[in-house]
Amino acid sequence: MKITRSIRSHIEDPLKSFKGLQVIIASICIAIPAIFWGFDRDEFYPAKENFRGLASISGCPSGIKIDTTKIEYHGQVVSEFIVKNSCTKRTIFTYIKIKKNGWGFRYSLSEYAYGSKSYLFGLLYCMAAMLFIYNGFVYQKRRRELRIQKKGHWTNIFTGLCLIGVVFYPESANKTWHYIFSIGFFVGNIIAMLFPKENETNTFKTTRRIMALVIALALIVHLVFNWYSLLWAEWISLAMIASYLIMAAASAEHRNPENNKDRSTHRLHSAFTVAVPIKEGESERLKEVLASLNNNRNSLLNFNYSDTTLFVSGVVIPFDKTPFETFPATFVFATTFCGPLSRHLEELLTTSYKGLCEMFKHCVDFPDDIKPGTLTNYLKLNSHFAAHNSFYNCVTKKDVQREKRLRSEIENYLDRAQKLNAFDTLSALQVKGLIQRHIKTRGRRFEWAHQPDKKMLWEILVIKRLWIGAITILLFLALVIFFLWCSLSIRIFYKIIIVVLILITPVITYLLIALYITRKKHRPAPMLDNEHLRELAASQLHPVLNEMTAAAPLKEGRLRRHFYATALKLINFGNSYLMKVPTVSSLRWFLINNKKRLVFLSNYTNTTDFYVRDFLNSKGTRRGINFMFTNGVGFPDAKLLAWEGIGKDPEGYMNAVHSGQHIADLWYAHHLTLTSDIINKNRKIRNGLFKNMTECDAKKWLKLL
Repeated sequence: MKITRSIRSHIEDPLKSFKGLQVIIASICIAIPAIFWGFDRDEFYPAKENFRGLASISGCPSGIKIDTTKIEYHGQVVSEFIVKNSCTKRTIFTYIKIKKNGWGFRYSLSEYAYGSKSYLFGLLYCMAAMLFIYNGFVYQKRRRELRIQKKGHWTNIFTGLCLIGVVFYPESANKTWHYIFSIGFFVGNIIAMLFPKENETNTFKTTRRIMALVIALALIVHLVFNWYSLLWAEWISLAMIASYLIMAAASAEHRNPENNKDRSTHRLHSAFTVAVPIKEGESERLKEVLASLNNNRNSLLNFNYSDTTLFVSGVVIPFDKTPFETFPATFVFATTFCGPLSRHLEELLTTSYKGLCEMFKHCVDFPDDIKPGTLTNYLKLNSHFAAHNSFYNCVTKKDVQREKRLRSEIENYLDRAQKLNAFDTLSALQVKGLIQRHIKTRGRRFEWAHQPDKKMLWEILVIKRLWIGAITILLFLALVIFFLWCSLSIRIFYKIIIVVLILITPVITYLLIALYITRKKHRPAPMLDNEHLRELAASQLHPVLNEMTAAAPLKEGRLRRHFYATALKLINFGNSYLMKVPTVSSLRWFLINNKKRLVFLSNYTNTTDFYVRDFLNSKGTRRGINFMFTNGVGFPDAKLLAWEGIGKDPEGYMNAVHSGQHIADLWYAHHLTLTSDIINKNRKIRNGLFKNMTECDAKKWLKLL
């Protein structure tokens, strides 16, 4: 009965049924070649009979002759066996041998339409086609309810019809129509992947574009170079389509408001960065406005009422001039937010519209007849990509507050109980059991804590995307190397050279670029006067969290500029692993002024000097900071952009930080006394509260309190 109820709930829930249907389509797509291979035991295509030849057997029953020849069949040279009547010379049967590769696969998926189990071809293709069509028609009507995507869903109908066309027109039946429908199926899926999706993250956007590119490359490489058979090209494409369908289902989970009322969207932390030049002579006036808004924030800026807003910085980067470039005074408005960008912008306009207008009216190209929609477009138009990382990802502002209350409740209970010596004779598990009972007695106040927080599939995919991407690239390289190894008819020595070149090409490319960029030496920044250092230190007087903004022109060179901009995108892709900096809540690196000026913005624990000196503690951190900062004017030069640098000249590094540091006249943090370590610890306390543990695990959990 439980199984029946579970199946019924999945069918009645439109989101669950959508996800289930997507997974079924994906499973069929990726399994089709394997199923064909598993049931294929044929050595010859079905025999072609000649009825006149059969009739002639009665006149000469023992006169059988077999001729063997080579013919081209479906683009392949194969053996043909012709059974003839030796008396009449008439053909009785014609057998054509099936050409397979070393793994036992035929040349293409359409080849399986010509076999003893050809019904499997029609069955699987029609099943997949009808699921595509059903998915398209049903969820085209319910897309607003599910908020799956805004457009492009009709392509499911188109691709389903193309699959049916492939069934009706196998390659030998009508080659023209067969290729039209086959190309239509793959092109339709590529188009679907290229359509922008509602509330998508940058990772989703990048991933779907990469998948579309892989499908196109898999087919083009086969058609142009013929390094592998059409079946492998089709299977690679089907695997990408299947992965995309599963991703679409996973991303739809956080868009269904009925799926989770506490969090109707994903909780991934992102960065929104606006940088726009300031009108001439307006810099000081803008700084006054920012200071006024910061001191009287709730008058025109109400970030506390925005559930998605975690950190906000408003900084004026002053006019700067170098021997090779002039940089205008620029206003940087940067937010760290939780959830989709569209929701974040909507909340900003709802809670802080007048304050935003007061700030940006001092910037160039700000329209006079400003409206909420116009302001949104203005912000997006002047937004800049940033390599960003948050060190307590997938924790919302609401989560931070209530997990803090949960910890306080548990600690207060423990303090009262310990004064009464209530835990003296109890084990760790018994103490934990009493804490659980106490939280349950609080009623609905802590009812949310009875279940641990679980990251959604899409959140896990984004957080682990570096490993997923690395494994995908390695598998793709392994596949390319395998096909090259099998297809190239040259000596093993040359094959090994080709494989080694493929593997080390990225390293060689980086070394050549790094050598070229670092060929010229630069003068480090001079030490600043004590008065300026005291002014900077005076802005870092918050007891726990502080904000830091540092900006510097990039060192000269067009290659450096484009290389660094590309590197930021790659670093952002692996942010959870490539941007680990001590005592940080969130940070970002980005380029402004036509990608010629580097800006670093961070929300961190302690003061600037202690914070930036933490970067010198480990070799791994030093190499990363070298790569990120050595491209800025005034920072110590690093060999190959990674070695020596700040490790060899720490004082020059500190001087460069102080020279480029600018005071944030506007700063907001959702909680000024909670560091990322404390927030993550509170999350561990919440997740372990009702989790089954051993005595040893319970002791470790109690040490968190």
